Amino acid sequence: ARTDLERAFAGAATAADRRARKVRMGAVGVVIAALAGIAVVMAYLSIDAKRSRDEADARLTASLVAQGTSQLNDGRELAALAYFAEAMRRGADGVGLREMIAIASRGWKDTVSTQPGVLSVAALPGEAGFLAGTRDSHVRWLGMDGAVVGDVQLELGPITAIRAHGGKMVVIGDKGVAVVAASCCTVLARIPHEAFVHGAAVGPGADEVSTLEKDGVHVYGWDGTARRSAAAIPGKTFADIAFDPAGTRALVWSEGKLAAVDLVSMEVRTVTEDLHGELASSADDGTFAYLDEARAVHVVDATGAAVAPVVHPANRASAVWLSPAGDRVLAISEHEATVLARDGAELRGFATETAAGAMVRGDDVWTVGHDGKVRRYHDGVLVASVPAHAGDVVGFDLAGDRVASLGSDGLLVVTKASAEQFVVAPLPCERTTQWAVQYGIMSMCEDGRVLLNVGAHELGTAPKIADDSPMIAWDRALGVGAIEAADVVKVVDAKGGTLAISSGRVKPLDVQVEDARHLLVLENPEGPIWRWAFQEGDAGWTKVIDAAGATSIGAVAGGGVAVAYEDGHVSCFVGAAETWRLDAGGRTAWIAVSRDGRRLALQMVTGAVVIADAVTGAVTQRLPAGDATDVAPSFDETGEMLIRPAAGVTTIWDVEHGLPLVTGLDLLKVPSGVVFASGGGGGLELQGERTGELRLTRDTRPAEAVLEDIACHVPLAVVKDRLEAVTPPRCPG
Repeated sequence: ARTDLERAFAGAATAADRRARKVRMGAVGVVIAALAGIAVVMAYLSIDAKRSRDEADARLTASLVAQGTSQLNDGRELAALAYFAEAMRRGADGVGLREMIAIASRGWKDTVSTQPGVLSVAALPGEAGFLAGTRDSHVRWLGMDGAVVGDVQLELGPITAIRAHGGKMVVIGDKGVAVVAASCCTVLARIPHEAFVHGAAVGPGADEVSTLEKDGVHVYGWDGTARRSAAAIPGKTFADIAFDPAGTRALVWSEGKLAAVDLVSMEVRTVTEDLHGELASSADDGTFAYLDEARAVHVVDATGAAVAPVVHPANRASAVWLSPAGDRVLAISEHEATVLARDGAELRGFATETAAGAMVRGDDVWTVGHDGKVRRYHDGVLVASVPAHAGDVVGFDLAGDRVASLGSDGLLVVTKASAEQFVVAPLPCERTTQWAVQYGIMSMCEDGRVLLNVGAHELGTAPKIADDSPMIAWDRALGVGAIEAADVVKVVDAKGGTLAISSGRVKPLDVQVEDARHLLVLENPEGPIWRWAFQEGDAGWTKVIDAAGATSIGAVAGGGVAVAYEDGHVSCFVGAAETWRLDAGGRTAWIAVSRDGRRLALQMVTGAVVIADAVTGAVTQRLPAGDATDVAPSFDETGEMLIRPAAGVTTIWDVEHGLPLVTGLDLLKVPSGVVFASGGGGGLELQGERTGELRLTRDTRPAEAVLEDIACHVPLAVVKDRLEAVTPPRCPG
């Protein structure tokens, strides 16, 4: 048995052990709690870091879209597509982005082929295609489809110029001149030459070539032997030379002086010392034209003799061009073109974008500019704008239904000369004048009729002619419209046929289509709002609510009526009950409603537009003032985009974010009104002096397919946040 001392010691030891275990357990608990706290903190930091990464990614993606939008509206569509593609790779998508891609890629369907590494180009005779010269001294025969059908190495250095003459092709390189057959691939003559050649042609002899060099005009045999020269050419430097079809005469111009040279006798005669700019030559080499310093147009033959009256175009042109046959003269100033017949009669004048080069044939004019676009004007109307190049266009030529344009980066693009993006509709009548009415246009016809259109759709004739503009309404989905004029409402069907005409019992201030059988009519001046079952005639009028002080109305989702008042507020009524009220901040001129009735666009008399939720009345965006209050805005079929005039051009807006998507499209600068096409899909219906459809196709394929198309059409890509030139792969098919 243990003594009391031993028992006391054992108890103390046991107690100490228990205390130690408690201390250890406590320490472990503290450690576990600390680790748990650290884990919570780490998890929070991980979540926060992921959120930060996601936010940074979202900002970068939004920045790419914003940069693409800026490039698009600066007229650099190919750069815009590169940014849009990078944004799509990061997950960006939506109706607005797809619409911008449709606009930026509008030239793809008219692009036939591309050829990199080209330095010069000219059309082959007989609409057989083109001859292209390269920096490494090759010449390539291209078919009308742009495909290479032949290639010859000339060993004359970079091929800087090519021209058709006498049924052959004259090729100028840094180290000489060659004559090749128009059909592939015969080299008829190759003349090595160290002096720089400004221009050359076949003739005057069958085995001769004439050249313009720094010291004058020279004639060589095909063996390279110098045969005769004319050094007494006006001016100190020689800009260029043009030849007659036989190669017996030439016109040389430099420093405001134009001289005629007989290439047989080498006699030189001054034609004028009042030349402004360049001499124009027809493709058949039979006609020439120039401007004097007073900007008068002179049409001459190869001797410099006048063959048509001197003409003074009203646009004070800065350059002239001739049609291939010499039967048209195109005089262009910075923003205006005048087409003249050979006899000097003015055929038409029209506005243009700034052009660095131009061609005219029949009723068509093609221009190229520093923005890389090839534009086609038909009968004075811009019908196509093809973004062909990422930079300047430095040369182009025409062969049948093909235009070959050469970019400063050496990319040759062959496009359709008949490109037509804006399809012009026939005029509704012979008009004396026309002007915009809400989202439509009114035509005053010579026969006395007053016709109303919404885009390309003809609503019909106004029931009466009044002093003020009529009111219109048109529901594309229902195929029902209405025209109000002189206190009468006329209801029309999709073909412009009359469904009903009011008796004048209710004098309308505004009218809207509610459904296929009813109109909403705001009465003037008392202000009641009526529902008219128009098929029932006078018996179909039912008062909805009193609305003293109302200025405009709109039919919204859920059977509601949005009503704008003189004092600046807008209310929504379902039956007699007011469901919401908002302060628009001023008087509303028009109310536009999205197709689903869930969004409102309030056109203010100040020119601003207020976007509101038609269900709750919440103001979601306020768009800045535009430059027109007599044109109502128009939603697209999705309600996500809005089109309206601003800053002299029609603009497309992102409704949700209140941001302009398209603000500088050349095809939208002329019309007085634009609505989204009735079929949807991204197209636009233009109205004004000319009415028609701008045929754009919003691509609905998966993003991967869109990205593949951009990659093979665009010679640019975003690499490490920078735009860089790339060589696109060949597009499938």
